Amino acid sequence: MSLLTKLALKYGTDKCPPMQSFTPYYEEIFKGLSVKSLLEIGIGYPGTMQHMPNYKIGASLRMWRDYFPGAQIYACDIREDTLINEDRIKSFHCDQGDKNSLRSLIDHVGRVDIVIDDGSHKTEHQILSAKILLPIVKKYYIIEDVKEPQKILKEFPQGIEKAFLKSNDFDDRLIVIKKW
Repeated sequence: MSLLTKLALKYGTDKCPPMQSFTPYYEEIFKGLSVKSLLEIGIGYPGTMQHMPNYKIGASLRMWRDYFPGAQIYACDIREDTLINEDRIKSFHCDQGDKNSLRSLIDHVGRVDIVIDDGSHKTEHQILSAKILLPIVKKYYIIEDVKEPQKILKEFPQGIEKAFLKSNDFDDRLIVIKKW
């Protein structure tokens, strides 16, 4: 079992098997990568994580904090009651369906090594977020829970390293844009 999967289980995020198969894949592409900052869109709250017993807000943020020692972990969510700020984790209120809100987020986080979009899971929000945030990304831009991969791939034909379409369920899909 990978270190990232162990951390995912420790904190109770659904990014690892048996729920989703993201963490083994992330371990593969992030191995040996120097990461100083990561932004995750979408923090999650118990109402949307009913499939995860005892879910605690910020589970994946704590996983990333422990996996990338020394990295600043940023997050944003439309729900202000999910925002957490603790050791190397800073979160902001942001509506990923609003370009001005996303631009304001950039003012707070600056350039980041990795963006992981695990927000609304709406295709139009995933496309808008990528269009606005891709310029601040140094290494990887990843979109999780992709429902309509062809629409997104059409918008971003350059730089797609891998469209990870292995599926445990309909939404267990990633689009990975490698920037470096």
